[in-house]
Amino acid sequence: MSHSPAPVALQRLDARTVEAHLGMLVVAEGIYTPVAVRMRPPGAKHDGPDVPKPRTVSLEGEGGSVMLEIYYSPAGVRSEEELARFEGKRVRVVGRLERTPPRLHEGIPMATMTGPYLGGIRSITLVSP
Repeated sequence: MSHSPAPVALQRLDARTVEAHLGMLVVAEGIYTPVAVRMRPPGAKHDGPDVPKPRTVSLEGEGGSVMLEIYYSPAGVRSEEELARFEGKRVRVVGRLERTPPRLHEGIPMATMTGPYLGGIRSITLVSP
């Protein structure tokens, strides 16, 4: 029987702490902050009035922030229910702390995703109601 190690609780989200915990399962706390990110230049493939806007989130913690998943991946699009439940509130997120993803997606530069992110998110819970 394999046993997954317990997540490491991060006290801060500053660059030094993040760098020291890359690739690890972590628990991070911060303010759940929706971010508007334009995924493609105007007129590019998949752009138009009927395409839903990306719904991405940054976790704003002590000394820094991390994105929840890669914003241009399906996992990075947070549900409207999740957004309504957590927006502007202090949350605890369990996920794997990962390095900045590749700068190209479908041949398009992704210059706005410049920092680390929490991937494979296992849970998001309110710190206090």
